[in-house]
Amino acid sequence: MTVQLAAETAMKFAERFGVPVVILGAILWMTREAATVLHDSVVVPVVKGHTEFLESTQKTLDEISHTQRSHAETLKELSQVQMEIRDAVIERREQHTRQ
Repeated sequence: MTVQLAAETAMKFAERFGVPVVILGAILWMTREAATVLHDSVVVPVVKGHTEFLESTQKTLDEISHTQRSHAETLKELSQVQMEIRDAVIERREQHTRQ
């Protein structure tokens, strides 16, 4: 399509539908182009960054969960050892009072 043919087609379109419709069409076309540029330059990088952030957060939460499980096991073992010590002290005390 040559430039002259495009110009003739635009003029025929303007004659048929009127200047306000042509202006509205131009505004809609420019809005579409702006939306496309905005999508490619803003929306896609923001979504990509947000996705990476969420994946990083999930990994961190998994590590925290693993650490908490490990701490819970350690505290349980400490509690058992402390109960054994308490029982041994009580038993010693009872043996000492019987003598």
